Amino acid sequence: MLGNHTADNIGKTLKKALEDWEIFEKVFVVVTDNASNMKNAVIDIMKKNHISCLAHTLNLAVMDALKDNNNKTIEILLNKCKTIVTHFKHSVLSSQKLRTVQEHMNLPLLKLKQEVATRWNSTYLMIDRILILKDPLILALAEIGNAPPQLNSADWAMLRDIVQILKPADELTKIISGEKYPTLSGIIPLLRGLQHSLNGLPMTNECSEKLRQTFLDSITKISAKSTFLDPRFKKLGFGIERNAENAQKWVTEDLIKLINKKNKENLEKKDAEQITDVPSTSTSSNQEVRDSEENLWSHFQKKVKQNTNYATTSSDALITIRQYTELPYLDRKENPLEFWQEHKNVFPEL
Repeated sequence: MLGNHTADNIGKTLKKALEDWEIFEKVFVVVTDNASNMKNAVIDIMKKNHISCLAHTLNLAVMDALKDNNNKTIEILLNKCKTIVTHFKHSVLSSQKLRTVQEHMNLPLLKLKQEVATRWNSTYLMIDRILILKDPLILALAEIGNAPPQLNSADWAMLRDIVQILKPADELTKIISGEKYPTLSGIIPLLRGLQHSLNGLPMTNECSEKLRQTFLDSITKISAKSTFLDPRFKKLGFGIERNAENAQKWVTEDLIKLINKKNKENLEKKDAEQITDVPSTSTSSNQEVRDSEENLWSHFQKKVKQNTNYATTSSDALITIRQYTELPYLDRKENPLEFWQEHKNVFPEL
């Protein structure tokens, strides 16, 4: 593809390709990742229905769980693993030593795998390979100079926990990436299966348990928010009232963020357009006193404004959610996408 990866360029490029193959009218839905340029290319430029890729969404949930700010122990451990892998990738002597140790132990000759930010499940693949190479890796690290720090027994136990947590996500990614069978209809039962797998995992320490719960919460949100925003289901689509309340809370939180972002953009636009007078050079002493006083109160005024804006935004979000939930339920056989097409101007953020 030539040119910048804007929604306009992507949409026109895809449309031309489909028209060249004379299949544009046959395409009724396009699946992409969650990037806004991809979504807009499909919806605004190609004028087609769009579905976000579950595998990509799942990978985002995995990465969010691994980078949880409340679980720094996991991040520190992953950095130790990356340092070890990077060392062997960049040192010919060290990689040869690892190979030699494997030969002496009559093991398959395997290489360490590097985590790649844009490759789905690469963190899982990196850790899984480290665990497979545990014994030869320990021996090789002990015999080479300037080696990175060894992993201790607690580290190895936590890595085994992490692999247990991430393995079902890797398996689900493979299933949902199939090309010779339908995948969309399997999303809900597969996500429920993933939740069931995670719920049954025994963890060896508190950090692993926190990671498991964070990932579980992320997966729950993926399906819960979708169910709540389906006008056929809303809160009735949940078997447990607490789950319905959580879904509404998560959607409300997202709504507040969207409204805040929109208000901020409007404010910045207004400030940019506003023409201010150049202050006079001959300012009176009284004016200087007032300016000095205003400066002292500026921090407080800023806090008041922030609090007022948040309260207003929260109220707007709650009102929007109430208006949506009080609408009549859409018939189960109706298309929820058509509902949102008709109501996009009424509930733009939703």
